[in-house]
Formats: sequence, C-alpha cells, structure tokens
Amino acid sequence: MLNKNIELVKAVTEFRRALVLYSRKEEAKPELGMVQFPKNCCGPASCLLARYLNELHLGQATYIEADTRDEDGRMLNMHAWLLLNDLIIDVTASQFNSKSTKKISEVIVTKDTNWHGRFNNQIHKPYVGGSDPFLTGYNATWEQVYSEVKNLLLESRKPTYHLKMSLKWVTKLIKSLHRKQSW
Repeated sequence: MLNKNIELVKAVTEFRRALVLYSRKEEAKPELGMVQFPKNCCGPASCLLARYLNELHLGQATYIEADTRDEDGRMLNMHAWLLLNDLIIDVTASQFNSKSTKKISEVIVTKDTNWHGRFNNQIHKPYVGGSDPFLTGYNATWEQVYSEVKNLLLESRKPTYHLKMSLKWVTKLIKSLHRKQSW
C-alpha cells in the first residue's frame, strides 16, 4: 500500500508539473481556463488527472465539485478535486493562497478533510473512463489538451529536458538584460 501511495504522489506531482508547463504555452486553451493555472481550472485539471490516474491503473477517482456560500446563500467560491481510495487529491488548491491564510500546498494527497470540508454542496461523480463526462461539449478540445499535457509529462522525464529548459531560460534572461542595457 505504501508503494502504491508513493507511486500515486509521484504521478500526481508529475502531472501537475505538466499542467503548469501546458498553461505557459501559447496554445493553451482559454475555454478550459488552463491559461491561468491553477486559478479557475480546478474542474478541467481534476478531470484530466482522473483520466491519467485511471490509465496508470492507480484507481478510478471520484470527481468532487463543491462551493462555499455566505450567510445569504450566495456562492463565494467553487472548487473541484478528486477522491481516490479515501485520499483527497488536489492539484489546484493553491489558487486559494493569500497573504491572510496558511500557505496551501501545490499538490495535496491526504486523508485530512479539514480544508476541503469547508466546501458545501459536494457533488460526487465517479470517473468512468473514456471521454470526459464533466466537460460536455469540449470533447475535441479535451482530447487535444490531454494529449498535449501527457506529451509534456513524458518529455519532462527525459534527462535532456531540464538542461534544455535551463538553457532556454538563461538565453531569455540574457536577451532581456541585453535589451535593457543602454549603449
């Protein structure tokens, strides 16, 4: 069980990293909210992750969607995450980080329900595989995004990827500094 949980945390962490990389691409799909990851894309991100975990045979996750409301019943926030074998899996909770709250981790895999328990009206939808039932109307976009995120994940595992990304970053920095320098 411990090895399975380690494998799960690793898969979730890698997938989140790929979502971050995807959100920085010019081709990121604004209709899925993926350009501001992790903000406003907890639903699509959770659905993509559920499919990935299912493909890895780590289990069929349940998608959870919930909200918080004020005293008058007006919705303040919505959020979505996954539940798999009594573990809460959330790759977008950090969107709620603020200066006034305790820092929320970028990757959450926990049995602790304290933070997620503050969300009401929880709707549980089991992930059944195949095309995504939660993103109705986005099937072509969904497939394209999933494919691109998965390719980024696989690419980021290659040893040369991190060197290539570092070189791109250094080149960008040098060009930026060169432009700012007056001759």
